[in-house]
Amino acid sequence: GIFYQSLDTLRCGAVRKYVADTNIQGPDDDMDGIVDECDRCPDFDDRIDSNGDGFPDGCEPNTFIPTGFSPNGDGINDYFSVAHESTIRGFRLYIIDRFGGLIYESDSNAPGWDGTVNGQLADQGVYGYVVELDGKRRTGTVTLLR
Repeated sequence: GIFYQSLDTLRCGAVRKYVADTNIQGPDDDMDGIVDECDRCPDFDDRIDSNGDGFPDGCEPNTFIPTGFSPNGDGINDYFSVAHESTIRGFRLYIIDRFGGLIYESDSNAPGWDGTVNGQLADQGVYGYVVELDGKRRTGTVTLLR
């Protein structure tokens, strides 16, 4: 059988760094010591992070976080959601009001925040967000337009 020994958590997210035991055969195309089958970034050396963003070069998740949305029921930008690649293993979204209160929290990005708080329409304005992707936290603001 194939056995792996957990050594470390990669900065590329919640993926564990695995090294084959003496019985395993497997390719390591990027020659970073992590067998491709277990490597979150099999085409890039997971040890190199030139821009210091916490993700190895070439392993940055492709994400788009909008700066605004308009939940008016027209089917266009009715939800605040984060577009990200399907390989993201951990997702969490928090929305914070101007007083620092948590008004929305979800571990699912579908469909996203609909611009309500406790079933009531939230006021038009700017809200803070915290998005966690693969253990990496991103913060910013989003404008709710009515």
